[in-house]
Amino acid sequence: MKRPRTLVREIMQTQERIAVLRDDQARIGQEISHLIATNKTKVMELVGDAVGRLDLSQLPINDFLFGLSGLCEGVVNDRVLPNSPPRGRGEDRGLCEG
Repeated sequence: MKRPRTLVREIMQTQERIAVLRDDQARIGQEISHLIATNKTKVMELVGDAVGRLDLSQLPINDFLFGLSGLCEGVVNDRVLPNSPPRGRGEDRGLCEG
């Protein structure tokens, strides 16, 4: 059996390591959130520029919404986009709902 002093020292070292890891975890979470927000902004800028070049005013609204729904489902021109999450049966959500 270990001596009480040894156990106390080991416990304190473990607690210090846990504190460091929790700080790292919080920092990583903040960095991930920042990167996600930055990426979303850039994607919206890119999509906005592309949509701005299109003449969507001539497209029937139902066709536009149907095409947009297809994008949300990960289907473009009858192809599944890479990294698209699979959709389950009966999963009928509105346009890009989360």
